[in-house]
Amino acid sequence: MHLYFIRHGETEFNKHHQLMGQAIDAPLDEKGLQQAHEVIAKLPKDFSLIYTSPLKRAAQTAQIIADYYDKNIEVRQELKERDFGSLSGKTWDQIDRETGQDLSAQDQALTYDYRPFGGESADQVRQRLQMFLDDVRVKHPREELVVVTHFGLISLMNSLYKHEEHHKLTNTSVHKFVL
Repeated sequence: MHLYFIRHGETEFNKHHQLMGQAIDAPLDEKGLQQAHEVIAKLPKDFSLIYTSPLKRAAQTAQIIADYYDKNIEVRQELKERDFGSLSGKTWDQIDRETGQDLSAQDQALTYDYRPFGGESADQVRQRLQMFLDDVRVKHPREELVVVTHFGLISLMNSLYKHEEHHKLTNTSVHKFVL
């Protein structure tokens, strides 16, 4: 099975380096819509299905791809971005100053715990990602799938599949994983 994880296109929040998480459901901006159209050329032609996060930025990206390839989309809650709780909408600098902690370093190391702020821990996000992966392994053992999701989930995939080649994680970057 081949999974092509795609990070959604750009939003106004991305442009200003503000974290959205699950609490802020921003749509794609003009550049993000353009990026979603451009990513089409980077995908395999014969994938079976598109899975997407329900958040607007991912769902819009997935819909543009689905319309081009005439493919079905399945929305999966497990593919939502990590939940930052009350830290949503802030930049890393603001968060680190306000909390007195280096949460940006913890986030990069995938050791974060946003539960004190009403969010999720890395272990919780990892568990829901694993539930998704276990399910698609059973349903699509030999297929190619496109998965439109978020920075946090793709970072976790990169940590779970270290033997894969990892590219820089940017808006509409494509990351191939073999399961």
